[in-house]
Amino acid sequence: MKRFARAGMITVAAIAAMVVGTGATSAASPDAGTISVKDVNQWYADVTVKNTRGDGWCVQAEVYWFGYDVEREYDFDSSKVVCGKGKTARLQTNPGDGITFKAKKLWIVINTRNPSGSWITPTKRSYSRSW
Repeated sequence: MKRFARAGMITVAAIAAMVVGTGATSAASPDAGTISVKDVNQWYADVTVKNTRGDGWCVQAEVYWFGYDVEREYDFDSSKVVCGKGKTARLQTNPGDGITFKAKKLWIVINTRNPSGSWITPTKRSYSRSW
């Protein structure tokens, strides 16, 4: 299997800054976490999510896979929820559950949970890749 490495990092605040016309602000989506994309290709993704706040905010990375057959080839995988400043979770995943498929594109997003327990899901992708 040939792997193509592509590194990248983005914060939740940067995602909120990209949102246009939705009313999202940096207060609604604080700079609570970052993702690092260590390795990604059509068959595999290696992502680490890091919490950058220590005041009750939590983060989680989600990887969305899209195949060539859009009717049947779709999958998403989630990392563990990370709470506490400096804590990390690594997600190593493949497209498909049980039967792996070759991905046509991939999206990665950071979900944020505020101290009261409500999830804030960004409306923009943190990272995307097409083949």
